[in-house]
Amino acid sequence: MRTPPSSAIALGRIGAPSVPALTELLQRTNGLVRLNAVIALGYIGAEAAPAVADLIPLLSNTEPDLRQAAALSLGNIAPMTAELKPVLIDLVREDDILTSSSALALLEKIDPEGAREFEPK
Repeated sequence: MRTPPSSAIALGRIGAPSVPALTELLQRTNGLVRLNAVIALGYIGAEAAPAVADLIPLLSNTEPDLRQAAALSLGNIAPMTAELKPVLIDLVREDDILTSSSALALLEKIDPEGAREFEPK
């Protein structure tokens, strides 16, 4: 069962003023702290653009939850980030239905033609 990260949502509601603090949290070793910071940045959306350079390395993180959150958050912040599309394609292939459907929805926004490959036949 997934539980909503209420701290991430609260920080995300603050918006742009919380971006510097959230970006600093991406450097922490505590996985839950990092995950919540990533989710909060994605919730903020385009106003979190200053954090893009710090989110991109997380696309290759070995922690699946962090990698997925980074991809989905980057899709809300800067969907045309070049490094995002290959990660989304990998996430579409995940067994987790929430992850794969979220990644496909985002892929459809940034590359409708490429997303057709993953539509049910």
